[in-house]
Amino acid sequence: MSRVIREVDASSADALLLNRALDDDLDARYDGAVICNLYPETFSAAGGIFLIAYDDNRPVRSAAASPHSGPASTSAGCSCWRRSAAAR
Repeated sequence: MSRVIREVDASSADALLLNRALDDDLDARYDGAVICNLYPETFSAAGGIFLIAYDDNRPVRSAAASPHSGPASTSAGCSCWRRSAAAR
């Protein structure tokens, strides 16, 4: 079993997969809530860092930090920090 964390562009296929899984989960849990989404097309170019944890080359978790939001927080769904989004 190989586990590794890689920095990737937020618009990569694996990042989009994990973000969609997180957004779907948040939508199901908080029906009707307004969720602050990460904008993959501009996130990395604006200085954001997007990390993906891989288990045997399968993306399983993600996290992101934006320099524009101050210290990273654990607010799920905000562009300042993307907590564990399990790919389904």
